[in-house]
Amino acid sequence: NTITVAFRTFAALTTLGTDGGSSVLITGLTGAATPDDPDLPVSAPEGSPLAPTGRWNSTEGSLEVRVDGNTTAGALYTFSFPLLNPPTPQHSPSVSIETLGVAAARVRLGKAPGNAAPLLVAGFLL
Repeated sequence: NTITVAFRTFAALTTLGTDGGSSVLITGLTGAATPDDPDLPVSAPEGSPLAPTGRWNSTEGSLEVRVDGNTTAGALYTFSFPLLNPPTPQHSPSVSIETLGVAAARVRLGKAPGNAAPLLVAGFLL
């Protein structure tokens, strides 16, 4: 599956800071069969300030994407990344987004409806 995230921030995210700058953290992608990957490919439009890879943690179901360039508050940013569905049926998990390096509250992400929901795996009736 390709998971696509679109977001806006109230404050600019920067590459400056004591911890190396800002990151975008997606959490709640539990059940994915994709193994841990410190360099999971991330696709973003040309000129995006987001890094081309992210740190995927399969146990936590989280992806951290570093900000490689300053963002503009209120601007729309998008990125996509691949995840493998789990081998067993599951409902689509509750997914959230937050920033690291800039104080902001965690926000639950909206989902595509029906069968397009992230990591939804239907079962079979026998």
